Amino acid sequence: MKILVTGAKGYAASSIISTLAPEYDLILTSRSKGTFNQNIPIIPLDLTNSFATNSFLEENSPDIIIHTAAITLIDYAETHQDETQAINVKSVETLCQYCEKTATWLIHFSTDALFSGEHAPYSENDIPHPINYYGKSKLMGEQIIQNNQNFPFTICRPSVIYGWKATHHRGNLFYDFYSRLFAGEKVYASQIHYGNPTYLEDLGRCVYQIIKRKIHGILHTVGPVRMNKYEFALELASIFEFDPKLIQPIVHHPGKAPRPHDLALNYENSIQKLGIKMLSPREAFQVLYNSKLDA
Repeated sequence: MKILVTGAKGYAASSIISTLAPEYDLILTSRSKGTFNQNIPIIPLDLTNSFATNSFLEENSPDIIIHTAAITLIDYAETHQDETQAINVKSVETLCQYCEKTATWLIHFSTDALFSGEHAPYSENDIPHPINYYGKSKLMGEQIIQNNQNFPFTICRPSVIYGWKATHHRGNLFYDFYSRLFAGEKVYASQIHYGNPTYLEDLGRCVYQIIKRKIHGILHTVGPVRMNKYEFALELASIFEFDPKLIQPIVHHPGKAPRPHDLALNYENSIQKLGIKMLSPREAFQVLYNSKLDA
């Protein structure tokens, strides 16, 4: 089976590729050329160029497309809406047109930021109401997929993906907090922004089970614990034996784009379909701590 993964240099894709590579023929694309773990080539592809994307798809004929490529920086999306539209919406439209012609299965990575944060926890069937442009662009992508019923699709909605990172990856909530606490610096963490932090390695296991079990529709691929960023930081400090007094609670976010206060998602139905156990932050921190000791 031939599987195309877009956004192959991105953080979410790293776990997916590592998990699938032993069993599947992977085609990896990103905006620039590279390699994954020095052995799988990453092919440059501009997904905003519909002609180039269609030509690439027709030449390679993937059985499944896993679409992780996106602009995910919320403040950047708010101030660069045309670019965000091109990547988060137009690229989805191009992929859907190909999938519609060929009945190719599309596994699309979305977000919890589709919701307003006023009525959590949200189920897979709740009506989205995003309050920032990032969420709006991801909702438009989901709507394009769901309006095209001539091909199989799966939409994954993760939340606050965290774990160790490669050098070329941006920071994430865990790594940013860990780095500051390790250096003895203060961490400022919100007490009013809730979500379901999702351990990176669990995402790869989710996608593996989606493919093995042929699961279609919308899935909430998130961790099992609703918590705010302050609670997340305290759990991290507890496992890694950092000074909790370095963690300062705040009740605002300094960003340019509005943030929903509570993006907790109901996950029980999705996880039952997947048949796996997602790790809580405390469990994942212990794994991360042990991996650091073994390094």
